[in-house]
Amino acid sequence: MKFKSINILLIEDNLGDVRIILEMNKELGLDKFEIAHIDNLTQGIEQLSQVDFNLILLDLRLPDSSGFDTLKMMLEKAQNIPIIVLTGTDDLELAIDAVKIGAEDYLVKGQVNSILLKRSINYAIERYNIKKKLKKSEAKYRNLVNNITEAIIESNLDGTRTYVSPQIFNITGFTAEESTGVDGFQFIHPDDITTVKKVFEEAKVTRNIVSMEFRTKHKDGHYVFCMVRGCIINIDGTPKMIATISDITEGKKAEEKIKYQAMLVDNVSDAIISTDLDFNIISWNNAAERIYSWKAEEIIGKNVMDTITVKYPNNTQEDVLKQFFKNGYWEGEVTQPRKDGKWLNLLSSVSLIKDDEGKPIGVVAINHNITERKKAEQKLKESEKKFREAYNQAIFYKDLFTHDMNNILQNLLSATELCLEDLRTSNNRELSKEIMKHSKNQIERGARLILNVQRLSQLEGIKMLNCPIEVQNTLKKSIEHLKTSFLNREINVDLDIFNEKTKIQANELIEDAFNNILTNAVIHNQNKKVEISIKITSEIVNRKKYLKFKFMDNGVGIPDEWKKTIFLGYNEANALCRIGLGLFLVKTIIESYDGRIWVEDRVKGDYSRGSNVIFLIPEVI
Repeated sequence: MKFKSINILLIEDNLGDVRIILEMNKELGLDKFEIAHIDNLTQGIEQLSQVDFNLILLDLRLPDSSGFDTLKMMLEKAQNIPIIVLTGTDDLELAIDAVKIGAEDYLVKGQVNSILLKRSINYAIERYNIKKKLKKSEAKYRNLVNNITEAIIESNLDGTRTYVSPQIFNITGFTAEESTGVDGFQFIHPDDITTVKKVFEEAKVTRNIVSMEFRTKHKDGHYVFCMVRGCIINIDGTPKMIATISDITEGKKAEEKIKYQAMLVDNVSDAIISTDLDFNIISWNNAAERIYSWKAEEIIGKNVMDTITVKYPNNTQEDVLKQFFKNGYWEGEVTQPRKDGKWLNLLSSVSLIKDDEGKPIGVVAINHNITERKKAEQKLKESEKKFREAYNQAIFYKDLFTHDMNNILQNLLSATELCLEDLRTSNNRELSKEIMKHSKNQIERGARLILNVQRLSQLEGIKMLNCPIEVQNTLKKSIEHLKTSFLNREINVDLDIFNEKTKIQANELIEDAFNNILTNAVIHNQNKKVEISIKITSEIVNRKKYLKFKFMDNGVGIPDEWKKTIFLGYNEANALCRIGLGLFLVKTIIESYDGRIWVEDRVKGDYSRGSNVIFLIPEVI
């Protein structure tokens, strides 16, 4: 190999040896070197700072230095320059030791020719450059090994560790020295040893890269989760396991935490649904599958807005989205359909998901199924309403019954006292007859009151079935009953019906309704002759066919201010007109047939000339 402009520093105090070397250099011709000669070590070291030398030829015996001290001094000062030691035959062992401590080669004076000189110089420079590159490479990899977080372990195939990098201390608390030259399997957790050895044997056979997780013992007694990756390679002809080992304890803790959180999400009773910012579904837990009936694989990736309709009982969707993006969350009641179309009542809590920098990256909704609770609440409300109505009705019956029965009893008491007084004083038979007649009326009034209460209770207690009822025959029975009930009154009833065979959809209580209307027409009539006209016609209302009944009488009539209250049962207004339960019972019966009732003046504008009670009942076609 030929080097151009190779500068050599020759440090030699024997001029004869110097002359021989210079002569050999001349013999090389064009391949000769640039040689500078110095005869002592001190000046030679000074020359290093003035000229860039490629090699030093160094005699170990100099005037100002001798032996290894000469070489050691030059090695210290010329750290980047290869050195060839010049020695005599009697210093051969010294020269060999010099190479061991750092010299690149040695030449024995008197045994060197120009060819040997050239080859030794060239080889020394080349070898030095290779060594320098190798040192640089070693330094690079040593720096890499020393600065990675993983520890490097070299082991024999029986598990004995032959090298362990310093990082092992950060992982296990054992130093590299404590971890080297020992059986590596002794550090492994007893529950993991079988698996580790199995993988180790697999690597010995396949020579593939293997990786595994196991627990290794820490010096303080606890175990550390580790990840090991390695393979079998040949080093100087000997198979070795070379592996890296890293501490994954924190990662395992985080993994266990994530698994625990995932387990919680999958085991809670509420549906937990996450989406991206465009509301495309990312996750769908077990409860969501159970509540909505969609499997996760059916729903993930779909847009929740397009897939599951959302209704807001108390808000609009626009208001909800506006509040959600303004505050980052929304909570309230929604209704949504299941896969089978059945609607659910849900209490929904929706929140934005943000990253570590507070930037929104998604949406999570927690939906609690309150369908059964809403049904229970509705039933409770209905029960409360029924109870309240029953309670109010009971109070109503109690008050009215008490009021009317007190009046009846008071009238009977007054009549009895009057009768006794008459018998004691005058024994006036005509007066006694009138008193007895009055008492009979009060008893009949009490009987009607009791009957009306019974009928109302019957209406409220059960749902009576309706059937076709012939109108004319039923009315004739009521008219006959009326006349037998008031034998001492002159009563004329005129019945005008457009079709004798016409029927209504009703039940047996219709007769009670007719009886009450007719009885009121007699009771509230001061004329000597009671005139009652009943007219029945057919009428269509809202495309439905009805029979229209008009009961017109010549009684005292009903003032306008009472017309809207007389059907409400006992209150201050009808207490004054002494209607009682009769018309309330009639209204209740008529409405149970999907009919309606009202009252007008018989002569329009003059209520005192009698009443016109009108009601509609569906006709049987």
